[in-house]
Amino acid sequence: MTDITQADVDLAPSRKKIANRNWVDASGVETTEEKAVAVSYEFLGRDETPGDGKYFTHQISAPGTRPGMLEGFGALTLMGNVTNTWLGDKGDKAATAHDAIAERWELLQSGIWIDRASAVGARVDKGQLAQAIVNVGARKGQTKDHAAVLAKLESDPELLKAARGNPEFSAEYATLMGRTVKSVDDVLSAF
Repeated sequence: MTDITQADVDLAPSRKKIANRNWVDASGVETTEEKAVAVSYEFLGRDETPGDGKYFTHQISAPGTRPGMLEGFGALTLMGNVTNTWLGDKGDKAATAHDAIAERWELLQSGIWIDRASAVGARVDKGQLAQAIVNVGARKGQTKDHAAVLAKLESDPELLKAARGNPEFSAEYATLMGRTVKSVDDVLSAF
């Protein structure tokens, strides 16, 4: 057995806290996991990257339950992972850690996960997203050429992001990808 001395403790590297990860109640006050209705994450800064002073909050769907506590833990973990990825990204990226987390949540809302094979980016079938745009356009009386829409999505990352985040396009995309899409009425009727 090795004894640890005060000198060993003094020489141990210290880690600087880079984020506030809180479990909060309905009034936004920090609380225990069992009483939390939401989790919030605030990036405080790391190295030369300053904090953004914004909290990103995720409402827990089943507060006070095991699934709800697991959801909160997972949300906080993902927020930290997104921040770490954002810190390492070079080039075109969200302006703040908060914005990077918000963009990731938009993707999750539309049923899109991040592709682990390519360190950055979403696993989006651009051909199917183009078809979703064509289909939604047709329902609105507009004819869109699939090849032209696909070319535009491939050449304009901002338009791709806007299309992914649009509820009508993302719902049609999810349907084309074989994902179950529940209507607002279906979800509301569950409560």
